[in-house]
Amino acid sequence: MGALLRSFTYPRNAFASTASASADKTHETIGRVRAQALRQKDEPFNDAKTFLGVAGRLDGQPEVTRLGEAFEALYRTNGTDAWRWLVTRSMWRFSVPNGTQMDVNDDARAHSVSFNFFDLMTRLIWMLAAEPWPANVLYFDELLPILDDDAAWGNDALAMFEAIRTFRAGAVAPPGAHRSLLGDLEDEFECGRDYMNTVFRKAFGQSGLFELPQSESHQPVGICLSEQVSKDPVLWRRLRYTLDHPMTWNPGALTDTVEWASEAAQ
Repeated sequence: MGALLRSFTYPRNAFASTASASADKTHETIGRVRAQALRQKDEPFNDAKTFLGVAGRLDGQPEVTRLGEAFEALYRTNGTDAWRWLVTRSMWRFSVPNGTQMDVNDDARAHSVSFNFFDLMTRLIWMLAAEPWPANVLYFDELLPILDDDAAWGNDALAMFEAIRTFRAGAVAPPGAHRSLLGDLEDEFECGRDYMNTVFRKAFGQSGLFELPQSESHQPVGICLSEQVSKDPVLWRRLRYTLDHPMTWNPGALTDTVEWASEAAQ
């Protein structure tokens, strides 16, 4: 079994079950930062600091970053839109290895691999979007076998696209004929409870950029571009910005200026 497939996820304490609930959770965390009322082991704060970038520490004291202030301004207008902007930016700048203590960093160094999963998958899904239905969907039962090879995580999107086409080797079955991610593929590939679910169903799914076709039992079997992207000018600009600006890990990106907001979200 591939080590990276078992260890990669996004910091899971940043997420709730829906985009609106995730926005409320982040807003509540920022409120505790302002009140200097953090818990003894405050995992939501840790993820707000290392993944979302909306909080940090100054001289040992928790503080709200400029990015956090930008999120709060957007949140007061529309919490869901604020979260979509923030989680997309967070994935855009989250490369591996990075400065967190997540196990995936050790696995990536051990296999001499570096990657930005959001960048890789977004470009792959963008390529597949040109295919006719149902081939325009990236199915998890074809992706996970490829990612079970640690070396594949270092491929670019074109190499991944060719790997998907080779794996398919013929007609593509509709979503109902594919295996689900939760309780099926995650168990087979030992991804860890909720690891790939956090990545695709929560992080990617809550961005507004993607849809997750489901099986007859209403479980996600794949991911594709959302039909709303071409109809929503904000989402369209955001997608174009992420495609036009590949991001490698930079510690300064945790608490940098909010230029990304004006470029990609406004």
